[in-house]
Amino acid sequence: MRRSRKIRLSWIVLGLVCAVSLQHAWAQGEAVAIHIPAEPLDKALVDFALQARLTVGHPGVAFKQAHANAVDGTITPEEGLRRLLAGTGYGFDFLEADTVRIRLVAADRAAPALTVEQVIVTATKREAVAQALPYSIVVMTGSQLQNTDTQTPNGLTTQVAGLLATNLGPGQDKFFVRGLSDSVLPGLSESMVGLYLDEARITDDAPDPDLRLVDIDRVEVVRGPQGALYGAGSLGGLVRIITNKPDFDSEQFSASSNYAITRGGGPSYGMDAMVNLPIVNGALAARGVFYWQHDGGYIDDLRLNIPNANSTDTEGGRLALAWQPNAIWSVTAGLVYQDIKEKDSQYYAEGSPALTRENFLREPQSNRFVETSITASAQLGWADFLSASALTVRGLHGQYDATTAWPSLTGLPQGVAAFDDGRGVTSVTQEIRLTSTGGGRWQWLTGAYYSHRDESFRSDLTGPDASGLPLDAQSERRADHANEMALFGEATFSPWPQFSITAGARVFDASHDVTARALATIPGGSFTFKGSIAQSGITPKLVFAYTPLENVMAYASVSEGYRLGGFNIDSPAGGADEDGGKAFDSDSLWNYELGAKTAFWDGRLTLNAAGYLAVWRNVQTDQIAADGSFFIANAGTVNDLGVETDVTIVPVDNLTLQGNLFLNNAQLSHPNPLLVQTEGVLPGAPDISFGISGRYDFPWHRWGDAFAGFDYSYVGRSHLGFDESNSPPMGGYHLTNLRLGIRRGEWQAVLFVDNLANEQKNTFAFGNPFDFATTHQITPPRPRTIGIDLNWTE
Repeated sequence: MRRSRKIRLSWIVLGLVCAVSLQHAWAQGEAVAIHIPAEPLDKALVDFALQARLTVGHPGVAFKQAHANAVDGTITPEEGLRRLLAGTGYGFDFLEADTVRIRLVAADRAAPALTVEQVIVTATKREAVAQALPYSIVVMTGSQLQNTDTQTPNGLTTQVAGLLATNLGPGQDKFFVRGLSDSVLPGLSESMVGLYLDEARITDDAPDPDLRLVDIDRVEVVRGPQGALYGAGSLGGLVRIITNKPDFDSEQFSASSNYAITRGGGPSYGMDAMVNLPIVNGALAARGVFYWQHDGGYIDDLRLNIPNANSTDTEGGRLALAWQPNAIWSVTAGLVYQDIKEKDSQYYAEGSPALTRENFLREPQSNRFVETSITASAQLGWADFLSASALTVRGLHGQYDATTAWPSLTGLPQGVAAFDDGRGVTSVTQEIRLTSTGGGRWQWLTGAYYSHRDESFRSDLTGPDASGLPLDAQSERRADHANEMALFGEATFSPWPQFSITAGARVFDASHDVTARALATIPGGSFTFKGSIAQSGITPKLVFAYTPLENVMAYASVSEGYRLGGFNIDSPAGGADEDGGKAFDSDSLWNYELGAKTAFWDGRLTLNAAGYLAVWRNVQTDQIAADGSFFIANAGTVNDLGVETDVTIVPVDNLTLQGNLFLNNAQLSHPNPLLVQTEGVLPGAPDISFGISGRYDFPWHRWGDAFAGFDYSYVGRSHLGFDESNSPPMGGYHLTNLRLGIRRGEWQAVLFVDNLANEQKNTFAFGNPFDFATTHQITPPRPRTIGIDLNWTE
């Protein structure tokens, strides 16, 4: 333990030393290198914002066919804008030191129309416009999250085509992108989707911590494997939560509260607040966020006589301190804390009255998340430098009712029995990278990455012996230590303006050590296990992009993702490797993709589509043993053919409509006979899902500005396991939500209705591993909920 702490400290110190030393070597003046050709004005302003590191806005201004002047040289941003806009009929104002507003100055120009918002993202580890990237990417801005009342990452599944999540409970869910699901069951397999908070990964083999989306700048969802830039655990794609950073120049305050009632359930209520304080104007600022939420339960336990048993309390917050000593360097330190306490689970048994069950004891769950981070960045002129260090600590605990399984597991008479498990995860990550700046035919980035994870796991099965006294029948203790080091990079070459080639790769070396001890009082016996593996390899990607027209791009890509192998402490025949050991193999996924991105009607309509073939070998999957414990097996080979589309249209001013569609056909071949005897399907992966949403803004007489919005989504049918003929069905449900809001000055009130039709179909056919073999389990969505949000922003 002492050695691992020294390793973590040394890598964090190394990142800071590199940051400080580079500051003295590369500090420069305020002039920046600007290289912009004579191109459409809307594109030129985006390029200018990226190169000059400014926020450039143009509310209510559409540029139609306007073209910018070419700008080439090392000049101040103000001079660059003058040259860029000269003679175009547009001017600019600096609202802050780093914020510019573009305005119309020509008197004879017609009033402009609103267009689809262009969003800058960093998913490719450089700033770029999402619509201009040759990748399948969807972005939900902070305002869109607020407009759709998306409070947690799980809520994104109704907004993003192909993004799915299980529904075990807050802080217990797994994400999948493009229906690439290894298993819907919880376990110790590495995540299929890389989940990030700013620069730091916040999941490895633990479930999504379900961080509340308060004071968020945007969420980026990237589809397809991202092994070249992000390493292991990103086979399906990425979900990146980008927070709002401290503002150096202005005080900011906001607060909100909510209250809702659920049909047949308890009330829900909560609050959050944000404060931003400049401490030293232009140099030092702090930003703090606090939130607390109580979600009322809606499952009644009849045997225990507990109505609305599954209520949940979530509390947490973030604190960020930003220091900008000069125009070149900035350093941000952050602290994130969240604690989820769920008093009971949210499933019921098939055959019971809806939303009721008869357990012998409650099944509480808790999930605590703490992260500290330091990010240092510098604009060196020839490149941008970034060092990102993070330390993440998680504690998870759960209890399941094992009463009905107690006789079969122990041979003793039935009595109230509990299965308790707990996990502690401590991980440290360090990344250093350099990214090229400016224009030209070549763009590049390179970096190094290190991670170390210590994980402890414990489980206990307890119940009454023959005389009724407490008995610890089975217990397990396990400790995992994992390390990974990697070098990564990519380069983009544009032989001519309409065409580009991007090639990237990641070279990694990883190791994993396991020590475990299991004890069984009944039937008796114990064993210990020690194992160690080391793996290394390379994951490539190749992307071709062609832009034949100004607003039309086509691309083709090939990329690979991977997850490292590991160990089971105990597993049935077929759960072990072919040599009879306890190891399971690494899996890998190759993705072959064709896509197109288009914009029409002066930017009022965007239509993006992609088709892909994913070839996934040695699929790792979490499975349940006869005693209710989890193990990992290699399932076989999956070939998944799919299509996804996203469309946004502004048909008239103030009305925005969005839609998404996902279709896929995944087949499992060469299956593990432990799981399925013939070809199978992917668990929890529907053949189809789609959604539509809309928002209309309008003035409401003298009361203020108002809006009305809706969103509808459908998730198709699927099955809990690989064998669709013998595993419980789920899916096939519709969800509709409505919003009506009014804003007056600093205040906004929103009336909402979630699950308007009170849909009660099964979203997730799992809840308790000890009833899994004998009882189909049903997890409905939260029943119809009506509530109000009050928001204040200064």
